[in-house]
Amino acid sequence: MRQREDVEELMARIPEGIMQEVRRLYAEQPQAQCFKEDLRAHLEHEQGHVFITESLLLMGRAVSQFGSHEQLGDPWFVFDETQCDAWYVWLAVGQMQEILAHAPHPLPWIGFARRRRMKWYEWEKLRRKGKGQEKTAKWNKVASRRFF
Repeated sequence: MRQREDVEELMARIPEGIMQEVRRLYAEQPQAQCFKEDLRAHLEHEQGHVFITESLLLMGRAVSQFGSHEQLGDPWFVFDETQCDAWYVWLAVGQMQEILAHAPHPLPWIGFARRRRMKWYEWEKLRRKGKGQEKTAKWNKVASRRFF
């Protein structure tokens, strides 16, 4: 597990433009946890992943798409690896193709909460649809926390 100091160092490496978007997303959600705590959870979680580039911030973890709202909404909940059939995007700011490219490996599904609802997409269909698109994807789990 990574220590508290690593979270501070990692936050310092996030480009300012991305951090402005993160601050806006969290400010819009009064029920949201602290970004720092969400980041820590994804760094320390055995199934969690965090990717930061000059143009991307991505936090997510492997889950079962049939998990309960409580399980999906708890960044510390560990799914049995044999049941993990999806990547759950907790927070992402960046281009769709870059987001998909940073998954450790493809899983059949990718999901995120949007407009207070859980959305699941077939990995391959989303990958094909996103090819060549320049549209910025701003997925954020924060928007649906009150429902978990």
